[in-house]
Amino acid sequence: MAIVLRKARLAALQWAGKMRSFAEGTWGNRWFGWFLIWCFGVAYLCLSSPVPSPGKAAVLIAIAAAVMTFRGELGAWERFVWMLVLFSFLFMELKAIDKDRADSAREESVRRQHENEEFNRIASGLEQSLSQSHTQFNTTISKLDENLKMALGGDSFCWISFPLGGGGPALAIPQGHYPLHDVHARVQDDTRTAVNWKAGRLLTAERDLQIGDIPIHSQKPLNGLTFDPDSNRQSFNVYFDAPNGTWFEFIRLRKVNGAWKQAVVVKRSQMTVKGPGFFLQVLEHIDPDYPATPGKFDWSDETEEFLAQKSR
Repeated sequence: MAIVLRKARLAALQWAGKMRSFAEGTWGNRWFGWFLIWCFGVAYLCLSSPVPSPGKAAVLIAIAAAVMTFRGELGAWERFVWMLVLFSFLFMELKAIDKDRADSAREESVRRQHENEEFNRIASGLEQSLSQSHTQFNTTISKLDENLKMALGGDSFCWISFPLGGGGPALAIPQGHYPLHDVHARVQDDTRTAVNWKAGRLLTAERDLQIGDIPIHSQKPLNGLTFDPDSNRQSFNVYFDAPNGTWFEFIRLRKVNGAWKQAVVVKRSQMTVKGPGFFLQVLEHIDPDYPATPGKFDWSDETEEFLAQKSR
């Protein structure tokens, strides 16, 4: 019995040695490496149309990176082609993410359209039920509209301004005849975002601010929101949302002759029957000596860049 076990153990060791030699010879074979590259190329062609869901290309990137690691020392050409494979799947993953976000935006637009249609249906039924008392209806609607504006904020909005003369937090400044309620802001630091991207970190420097309620003719300090006074320029993009709608603000800070200057523009989303229609400029403030002429500063490029970043 011991002899049989010894022979079985010896046979197992011999088989394991052969399998190890076969695996090492296969992984180290140059033609096997090109065969794997061909397999990844076929996988790319199969996934490229239509654009896959996010995550699939990332899995293939991880597998390709693992294969490169197990392959050991690679030739210059093979290493170059493997890098092309990795970057191809990286671009595919980025395209998949963009498509996924674009689909989500379309779904959100459809949802808002349905909400507007439902509101119009209810308003139409209410108008028919009050048609016999036209005067009373107009008076009631007028009061209701005013109450809604007071409750939701009407056409009021707020914007952020930095105290350029000294320290202290930024201020939320309201504009309009109605108080604002439950205001939320997402502040994107374009300067720090650019630094992250140049360093290879695909991260946006953002922070959320729960501003809350802002009464009429008041200013609310935003503790913790400051700018770097030691730099020469800074840029912020701010996206606001509140019960009365959404708007965004561009803040451009430049140091001119040792003094900080500020340029601000606010654009508000205008609703149509089909959903968000266009962005209307509701405020522009440019300090004297800022390197731009009031009313002639071209914000179009800034707007397109901001909306492109927001959709990603």
